[in-house]
Amino acid sequence: MTKGLIVPIDLAAKRKAADLTQEKFGELIGFSKYYVLRLEKGKLTTPLQVAVKCVNILGPIEFKDKETGSRYRLTKI
Repeated sequence: MTKGLIVPIDLAAKRKAADLTQEKFGELIGFSKYYVLRLEKGKLTTPLQVAVKCVNILGPIEFKDKETGSRYRLTKI
């Protein structure tokens, strides 16, 4: 059973396509540039609240479950 250890797969590409720096994107989601960098590199798992903020700003984002390898696309409904 998964514990929700998800990491974004395409966050950096989506952020760049939106013409946002890591610093500006961090401000929009309420975190530092360093936090965004670590999310993009898969060094941090993504809490659901943060994932939702990212999707609200960038649109659908693909995530990977670190435990199972399963992939998910989170979208706004």
